[in-house]
Amino acid sequence: MRIFAFAIGIICLVQSCAPSEPSYSNPFKKNLSKLLRQNDFQGGYILIKNGSPVLEERRNFNRRISGGNLKHLFLTVGALRLADQGKINIDKPVRDYLPQFPLHSISIKSLMNHTSCLGSDLGYGEYWIWSNENLHWLEVLIATLSGKTLNQFFQDEFFEPLDMENSFFTKSNELKLTIDDLLIWDEAWDSGNILSSGLRSLISQPTVLKDSYAENKFNYGLGVYADGNTFWQSSSQKNFSYIYFKIPNEKITILLISKLYKTKGELMNWKSLITESIYENRKITFQKKYNPKKYIGIQESLKQNNVPAVGIALVRDFKVVWAENYGIKELESNKPVDANTLFRAGSLTKPITALTYLRFAEQNSLNGNERLNSYAKDAKIDLSSWESKHNLTANRILSHMSGLTERENWSTIENQKADRLSELNSGKGPELYSYYSPGKKSRYSGGAYAILQEYMTKKSGAKFPRLVDKFVFQALGMKNSTFVQDPSLKLSNRALGHDREGKLVPVRFYSYPELAAGGMWTTPRDLASFFIALQKSISGHTDALITQAIAKEMMTPLVPAANLSIHSWIGKGLFLNPTGKDWYFYHGGHSLGHKSIAIFHKSKGYGVVIMTNSENGSALIWSILRAMSLSQSWDKFIN
Repeated sequence: MRIFAFAIGIICLVQSCAPSEPSYSNPFKKNLSKLLRQNDFQGGYILIKNGSPVLEERRNFNRRISGGNLKHLFLTVGALRLADQGKINIDKPVRDYLPQFPLHSISIKSLMNHTSCLGSDLGYGEYWIWSNENLHWLEVLIATLSGKTLNQFFQDEFFEPLDMENSFFTKSNELKLTIDDLLIWDEAWDSGNILSSGLRSLISQPTVLKDSYAENKFNYGLGVYADGNTFWQSSSQKNFSYIYFKIPNEKITILLISKLYKTKGELMNWKSLITESIYENRKITFQKKYNPKKYIGIQESLKQNNVPAVGIALVRDFKVVWAENYGIKELESNKPVDANTLFRAGSLTKPITALTYLRFAEQNSLNGNERLNSYAKDAKIDLSSWESKHNLTANRILSHMSGLTERENWSTIENQKADRLSELNSGKGPELYSYYSPGKKSRYSGGAYAILQEYMTKKSGAKFPRLVDKFVFQALGMKNSTFVQDPSLKLSNRALGHDREGKLVPVRFYSYPELAAGGMWTTPRDLASFFIALQKSISGHTDALITQAIAKEMMTPLVPAANLSIHSWIGKGLFLNPTGKDWYFYHGGHSLGHKSIAIFHKSKGYGVVIMTNSENGSALIWSILRAMSLSQSWDKFIN
């Protein structure tokens, strides 16, 4: 891509090619420090491997700081110490130990993993949302059962035995400590001197909540962000910020402290620069001539990842500055993709559907709260589990709070002539289920979008593709986007899907009643036009093609998207990722054999669309996204 230097400068992505033992030589350390400075890092860091520092640049380590969010880890460990002593069972209700606690069935563990839903309108104990009330009740629990102030408890149990001389809790229960003391804590953790191994292992396990239909997994453990392999916590305050990151199985710790307020995304970016730099890697280049010892070409990268094709559209200053498709439409024919080759959008259809509805609603004076229960009943969905006061509405469908399950109904022989959901599967309907009342929590549901499609088509008397064409495609100039589910796909200019082994997936088409969930075929450039229109609208551009009121409605965070991304929120038809005081808005797409993403900054006019025709597309997509965010100096984010 450096041949398009006018557009993006030097773009590179990391292809893992790790040596058996990373290098920690002095030249390497100097290069790493230089790299961090080039990425605006001002501060100190240390990387610990097997209990010994292997990389360090100690700055600000002696400074006493506020624990910030790290306090949640300490409070969790304090409660687990009480469990170690047999004083509590973390799976039992808080009320068993604190009669004044406001809820009957919330467990102590729910305070540790933020699933109590205290202070929110979500179903108590049924979802993940950060709440400072959880920390308050952990403080009360520890003080009550230990018979001590919070500070005295931690002094007796941890700080004095570990010689953490500069650590304490204030009278207002604020945690104060130094980075050097945190290193003492870390060594004691790895040595097993803080918790028993059984309880210690619970910390880094993601939270899983089960209901009658499915499991919801949240990448938050007990007091920390966790994915099963790593756990971490950070704090961003006015004069400093830091991140504490651990890989327990490899006995690796990274502790990094920076000057001034920094976002989680910035802290994680610097952490990633450290972890990426300790391995020898080649970087992708889009130049025709390059040094193969340092770089890997895009075509070779496609082969390495077993991805037949990728399409990219890069946006800067509210316009597409570079777009290119690489690879082949299908492995069986070796026909190359071109600028007009269509990729299946999958769930990237949903933002299009959301805008279609909102413009339809604007024209028809609707507010999104119209009661759609009857449409669900007509689709033969059993709603008997719903509480009478809860209604299915367009707003709840667009924010994935419908309470309906997820299912794709393909255009099989029996479904080809179905015009309504009730006609699918030989009259059985879409075979969707309701498993919680609308509005109680959020779980991704493409099935609910089909209900919204049926509502719009019945109310307007128009076919769904015609509605999208009227309200979106024509208005935004999306000339290479379609909902035509072409039976002769091999004769059309489309990148067909492939499985993980590189085989062409059976050619499948969405049934007509479910086009709204994932039935669009499009190009990266067309999708970029859609997202640019939203950017211009929210930024108040005079040439915006969408009203600012609609853009604000789509980009207002309504509920955490915790079971998909612990760091994101859901708007209407979009996901939102905070970066400091601003946001990225984005959506992914996945239909069998196709993976894609579009992510755009809310106000700064940049973003990218990346589309592939393979189940193996994710790794390539995230590598490209990481590289572009670095090379373009984007605000950092966490996926």
